[in-house]
Amino acid sequence: MRFGPPNSRMATFLLIVFLFGQSGCIRYHRHPLKSSSLPRMVDYERSVYFVIHGESSNEVWHIREPAVTRDSISGIFELYPQDMATKLLTADGNREYKQQRNRLLLHAAPLIQFNLKDGTASALSLSTVREIEVIDLDAGATVGLTVLAVAGVFAAIILIILATKSSCPFIYTQGADGFHFEGEVFSGSIYPQLQRHDRLPLHHLESVDGEYRVRVANKAHEIQHTDLLELVAVDHPPGMQVLFDREGQALTFGAPLPIRSARDRSGVDVRALLSEADDNAWLGDPQNDRPNADDGIEITFAKPIGQKTANLMVRAKNTFWVDHLYGLFLDEFGTYSDEMQALNSGKSADELRAWSRDQNLPLAVLIEDRPGHWTRVGQFELAGPMAWREDALQIDISGIQGEVVRLKLETGFMFWEIDHVALDRGPVADLTIQQIKPSSAIDQEGNDVLTPLLKEDGACLVQPALDDLTEILFTAPPLASGSERSLFLHAAGHYEILREPATHTPSLLYLRSFNDAGAFPKYSRDRWNDTRALEFRQPL
Repeated sequence: MRFGPPNSRMATFLLIVFLFGQSGCIRYHRHPLKSSSLPRMVDYERSVYFVIHGESSNEVWHIREPAVTRDSISGIFELYPQDMATKLLTADGNREYKQQRNRLLLHAAPLIQFNLKDGTASALSLSTVREIEVIDLDAGATVGLTVLAVAGVFAAIILIILATKSSCPFIYTQGADGFHFEGEVFSGSIYPQLQRHDRLPLHHLESVDGEYRVRVANKAHEIQHTDLLELVAVDHPPGMQVLFDREGQALTFGAPLPIRSARDRSGVDVRALLSEADDNAWLGDPQNDRPNADDGIEITFAKPIGQKTANLMVRAKNTFWVDHLYGLFLDEFGTYSDEMQALNSGKSADELRAWSRDQNLPLAVLIEDRPGHWTRVGQFELAGPMAWREDALQIDISGIQGEVVRLKLETGFMFWEIDHVALDRGPVADLTIQQIKPSSAIDQEGNDVLTPLLKEDGACLVQPALDDLTEILFTAPPLASGSERSLFLHAAGHYEILREPATHTPSLLYLRSFNDAGAFPKYSRDRWNDTRALEFRQPL
């Protein structure tokens, strides 16, 4: 499937609208609601809370599975934890409103007694409610957008993303309440020689009847080749976070150091954006006019005393823009697409990775090892745009002069969103690490496809069609006494992008320009500016 030029421009326009919403142009606020609007707002799947105001403290009850009639609201009433209730009731400012968005608050009328029991079904007359509030989009403060525009284009955006993205296998896991999307594996491995190992943190996976259940799906126009799939269970002390680096080394995080300062390349203070994992992310500077169209952040931490190494954690993902941009880039080759594909297929993995690095596609990590001198110490591989990804890197800090660790994260124009950055001493802990081979793998046709997943040997699980899905079972080992467990999906593989070639004859001189370092970031900026200038004058 391929969009023609008008649809391609509209796809880019919708992606820009979405990215502006992601980068903070959409504002949130708290405002009153008429009782006549309550059924409609509940139908929009907002979370509903009932607030009883006391003289010294307040009770907040979460109404699960709410149902509204003309004069009552019913559901399962669950007492909301006090700390979370306080955050909900005292939320102020766009950042806190964003964290509490899509919540309905029903405030009880004073001096009425309620006999609510935690976890039980109850019904309340709406006459007991004195005020209704909702925390959601503030249409008046949203720059360049209206609530209708956002609501109208969002579904189209998701369809276009899935129809045009150059993706990788989507991973879903089963928790106590059903399946959840976790993320993508081996992003960017678009040729067999780029096959790599990936260890995706699984935040939703739980043992159900002694088994872990994982689904691997093809949700894009591509052919996916999964050569190895296994679970990694890490049992560790409570309160600790564990992540794997790109070499498969387990890194621990116990008490991350606070960020002392963080500024982007334009000098803007972005510490508040990076200090917490709250989806309030740095997206880059869309007004970037630097010669190489590069972008990034400089971050300072206190230097851990007596440590030779420190562990860096970044919670980030690729933008939808760069994913869509790669499709536009492929179209540039027009009738030479087959030749380009053959040429790249014959290159070594080192050549292909060098091009990616020269184009600032990975998220590069640099450290100031002496005043004014920066050394590249590693990078974070492409993560895909569909879910936040936590990745880790161990850094040698033994040669750093002074009392601070100063880092740079560098990338190309609008390539990455960065939500949270942390540096940790890397506490020493006893870890119990177990690799768990799958016990069963059944595809969408009911076929047994277990054998190709058991070892990396070139015999792959191949998923060639949109919506191909394989469900894999793993036997859950006993949890070590006194420990918590973190789970990861260890996968290796690659995928082939399927895209109908454009029909124009391109300029070979123009195509050769993409061999120059930094050409792709400049291309990104040019296409962004061209599309904004064109599309924001066109009606939806």
